[in-house]
Formats: sequence, C-alpha cells, structure tokens
Amino acid sequence: MKTGLIIVLSLLGGALLAAALIEDPGYVMINLRGYLIEMSVPILVAGLIALYLALRLLARIWHTPRQLGRAAARRRKQSAQRQMERGLTLLAEGDWNRGEKFLSRASRRASNPLLGYLGAARAAHQQGATERCESWLRLAAESDPESQTLVLLTEAELQVERGDLGTAAATLDQVARVAPINSRLLQLQAQVYEGLGDWERLSAVLPVLKRRHAIDDAEYRRLGIAAYDGLFAASETDYDRAVELWRALPKDLRDNEDITAAYLQALVRHDHQQETETFIRKSLRKTWWQKLVAIYGRLEVVDKPAHLRQAEQWLHDHGEDPVLLLAVARLSMANELWGKARSYLESSLAIAPSAEGFALYGNLLEKLGEDQHASEAFRSGLLIASGAGSGHTALPRNRPDDQSG
Repeated sequence: MKTGLIIVLSLLGGALLAAALIEDPGYVMINLRGYLIEMSVPILVAGLIALYLALRLLARIWHTPRQLGRAAARRRKQSAQRQMERGLTLLAEGDWNRGEKFLSRASRRASNPLLGYLGAARAAHQQGATERCESWLRLAAESDPESQTLVLLTEAELQVERGDLGTAAATLDQVARVAPINSRLLQLQAQVYEGLGDWERLSAVLPVLKRRHAIDDAEYRRLGIAAYDGLFAASETDYDRAVELWRALPKDLRDNEDITAAYLQALVRHDHQQETETFIRKSLRKTWWQKLVAIYGRLEVVDKPAHLRQAEQWLHDHGEDPVLLLAVARLSMANELWGKARSYLESSLAIAPSAEGFALYGNLLEKLGEDQHASEAFRSGLLIASGAGSGHTALPRNRPDDQSG
C-alpha cells in the first residue's frame, strides 16, 4: 500500500516536471578548472541518474563475494541444523549409531555445537564406547566454556549409569564448586551417596533437596530412612553419636517408624535397655508401631515381671496383633511362663504364620520335651523363610495343664 502510493506520487511528480521542462528545458553551465560544460536540465538529471545507477552497480559487484559467502554460510548452517535435528530424533528412537554420526557431522558445522557434542557423547555411551564418549565431552567443554556445569552434569550422569560412582562423586564435587545449589546436581549427589553408602553426605544433602522441591515426599522419606538407618548402624561403638543423630534428625523424619526403630536398635546395641524400654512405652502411647513392639519383646530389663505386665496391658487394645502376641510370648519365656508363652505363640501363628514365630515355637517345644513337634515347627519356619510354603503346622494335642507356668 505504502509502496504503491509512492509510485503513484512519483509518476505524478515526474509528469508535472516533464510538462514544465517541455515548455522551458532550462540551461545549466558548469565552469570547472577552465572547462566549460553546458547542457539542459533534463540531460543533467539523466546524467546524475546514470551516475547513481553506475555507482550502485559497482557497489553490488564489490559486495557480491561477501554476499555469496554469507549465503553459503546460511546454507551450511541450515544443513547442520537439519542434521542436528535428525541426529536428536535418532537418539530419541534409540538408534545410537546413526544418531552419533549425524550429530558428529552437524556439530562440526553448527554455530552452537554444544548440544550436538553432548548428544554424541550419550550415543557413544549407550554403545559402550567410553573413550569416544569422553572425547565428545571434551569437545563440548571446549566449544562453550561457559557451559561447564551442563557438561560436567552430563558426564556425571553417564558415569552413574556406568556404575562408576566414585568418579561420579568427584565430578559432582567439581560442579558443586561452580553451582552448589543446582537441583540436578543435588539429585545426582543423593543417588551417588546412596550407592556409595555415604550416609553422612546423603543426610546433609537431603534438606536442601526438599527446600528446593527437587525431590518428592516419598523419595525424600525413602532416602531419609536409608541415610539414618546407615548412620545409626555406623554409630555402633559411639552412644553419644547415636543420641546426637537423633536430636539433629529433621522433624519431618522423626515420625517415621523405620528411622525410630533404627535409633532404638542403636540404643540396644549400646546396652541402654532401660532407656529403650521407656522410650518405646512413651512412643506407643501416641502411635502404635509394630517394629517398636518387636524391639520391646527382645529387651532385657531388670524387672522382667513388670516388663511382661506392660506388654500384656497392650493386649486389651491390640489383642489381635500377631507382632504383639509374639513379643508377649518372648517375655513370657523370659519369665519361664511356658504355658503362657505357648498360648501366645499359637495365637500369633494362627493369625500370621512367620519364620521367626515358628523358630521361637520350636525352641519352646524343645524346652517342653516335645522334640517331634519342635522339628515340625522348625521345618515350617524354614519353608516360610525359603518362600516354599505357607508355614502351617499341626499344633500338639497334649498341652501342659498349667497354662501360667
């Protein structure tokens, strides 16, 4: 629209000028260094136009090589882009060999070859070509020094996939010096520390992962259980360390049954039986956790009758809990109340047959002189432990008259 208007106005202006020049073409005289040049105005205008066009033509000829070079560069760039896209598509399809070849050619001609080199490194990794993979990673680092974090994270990911966790940890340490709060870095660190069993470093990185929402709640709790279970196990010779770990435990992990059980097992290993008994009693008032009940049944406290009475009180509210019945049976055996122990054991096994329950039952039957039935109980426990049977066994018909001891 605008161009058309300019053309129309130019034609009108030219027509008006032509009409004026026909009536009076004008006269131009130029005196330059003794040379006198005379001409009409139309000829002067025509000369100026011709000179302008000549200069434009010379300028175009002068710039032609550069324009041709730019055009060739654009074509090369477009070709490299197409090859890059094709290579990435092949990687997505799992065609690692062809994908690497396309990305190799594209990266050498691309203006920004970083992604191509990283893709080629992953393709080489998938083919088991470790040296070629490392070569591509070096080229990626050289192509864009400012993308060091991305290159190192990719290298660490591939090292993790190869199972080279020690080297991956060192690579991640390099990333941490450059970008310490990178979410992908934190995720990989958690994966590597778990694999290495480095529970100290895993417990340190977990709160940061949660604050940055780089991990979901289920995975956070799973890793937290693994980390603190390992830390409590490692504190076997250091009671103060176990207590320190418990006090420093994040609140959102302290309400976890597995972690609490790991802490209590650490106390038991340090022979703090009475402290553990008190802790469990207080905890079970708030939350009924079977793992704590199981630990309670194995404690060796001074006042054994009181210990048993406390466990039997819980039966009023949890009489159908097989773990509690098994724990009370243990405590009955500790008090040499064989009849009670037998009754509780048989009730527990009737609800939930278990290898542990049948092993304890076999021990009890041996004490009662019922060797044949004891052998059957042990055999049932082995079947459950091996996954070869349901663990059902016929219980003896003849029982002691005194069920209390």
